[in-house]
Amino acid sequence: MQYFLLDDVINIGKLTTLKNALQQLIEQQQAVTIDASKVERIDTAALQLLALFVQTLKNNNIHVTWQQPSEPFITMVNLLALHSLLDIHHG
Repeated sequence: MQYFLLDDVINIGKLTTLKNALQQLIEQQQAVTIDASKVERIDTAALQLLALFVQTLKNNNIHVTWQQPSEPFITMVNLLALHSLLDIHHG
């Protein structure tokens, strides 16, 4: 099991760094726990990238678990209706 902690602010300026980190996780071919507890702000592009990441793992039968998603994170997921793509079931 791999563990990945999301930054407090994830915006378009951090997408390349986030993409590279997620790609490394994909290459490990192991289950991933994503800790979203510290997220204070996340933009649409970052959530779309995370959705692609989760779907890629699911397509490869790799399990993803969300750990303590913050209220701002859940608010954006709700706003963008990305629950099923992110495979997250909160609020």
